[in-house]
Amino acid sequence: MSGPEQEIIDAVKELLKQGLLYGRGGNMSVRGDNGTFVITPSQKDYSQLTVDDFVTLDFEGTIIKGEKNPSVEVPLHLEIYKRRRDVQSVFHTHSTYVSVLAVTHSPLPVLIDELTVRLGGEVEVCKYAMTGTEELAKNVADSLGNKNAVLMADHGCVTVGKSIAEALENAVLLENAAKVYVLSKIFGTPQPLPEETLSIEKELFASLQGLP
Repeated sequence: MSGPEQEIIDAVKELLKQGLLYGRGGNMSVRGDNGTFVITPSQKDYSQLTVDDFVTLDFEGTIIKGEKNPSVEVPLHLEIYKRRRDVQSVFHTHSTYVSVLAVTHSPLPVLIDELTVRLGGEVEVCKYAMTGTEELAKNVADSLGNKNAVLMADHGCVTVGKSIAEALENAVLLENAAKVYVLSKIFGTPQPLPEETLSIEKELFASLQGLP
């Protein structure tokens, strides 16, 4: 049976295949047992990622296992895991259309049903802060809230899920929705879903997430 490291490697292969991941950018993690999490290493060519490259840390940020340096975004992943007990995996990517919205500080409105049902509604842009800082971690977690995706100003995005597969699916959904939004603005004015539809879908999202 494959472990979580191999599951992330398989997810990385899919991200590379779909063009959502480039070279050494981005990072992924999965919650472990007893207050630990496993994260990808810093500055690793993702096309060459192996099981031995991963780093295991506790919730104090102390390395438990691994010979490589962990991703610089450890504070970001840790902050989300501490605030969101439902989150089992965190993906941070710099996919193209998501990045277009991020660098223009443009939230992604709800243009398709899946954005509410799967991600929780409009995808907000968090305040800018320098990569790898506690400030960025808090900004991301604040804007993420109970949703499953957030845009990072002048950077990229974060998606989360109850599994590695779900975090991956949400990353793919977010990029595709961002692409539709960016391209639709060329041809006309994108039209958000009606409020009555959003209200029903938000209830469905809350039910699926186990929210009150």
